[in-house]
Amino acid sequence: MKNKDVLRLAQIGVFMAIVLLLGLTPIGIIPLGIINLTVLHIPVIVGAIVLGLKSGLLLGLTFGLTSFVKAAGLMPSVSASAMFTASPFLCFIMSVLPRLLIPLVACGVYSALQKNQKYRKASMPVAAVCGSLTNTVLYLGLMLVFYAICGLSGAWGVIVSVPVLIGAPCEAILAAVLTPPIVVALKKLIKTAQ
Repeated sequence: MKNKDVLRLAQIGVFMAIVLLLGLTPIGIIPLGIINLTVLHIPVIVGAIVLGLKSGLLLGLTFGLTSFVKAAGLMPSVSASAMFTASPFLCFIMSVLPRLLIPLVACGVYSALQKNQKYRKASMPVAAVCGSLTNTVLYLGLMLVFYAICGLSGAWGVIVSVPVLIGAPCEAILAAVLTPPIVVALKKLIKTAQ
């Protein structure tokens, strides 16, 4: 194994450890009273931009599996555990699919904007916002669809609408603010390590 491969493996391992730490402890949640903001999508977005799409997909999978394990009984949220109880399979899809799409969207937007000199400065925050919204909208959207499929109470629509209306913009702004300085710092660090 070449030194570059070992370095890349170590970098992915560090990002995965961050996702697990944030996902399996209360550190990854910012409580704001009526809603909780998650920051788990940020290392997935940063990892995808810094390490590439394949690594980002692995980080998204880690995020999704962490979410599924939590729904299965480890630190469950009421809404996720209700879905797990109704259908573990649909809960798995709801937990993993949106998280796999975060790096796809973030990398796609970032790459597209990097191609045009005029939009390069905006590429990281816009990619972060798009990745964040992909996570929130798809996760909660699938939750609503799967609740309907499983015949769960209509009250869940109200419960889910608050995070969408308040949480989604807050998480997107947080990702847009935090992602660029982290990416810039990590790219410099990785460049000096190579």
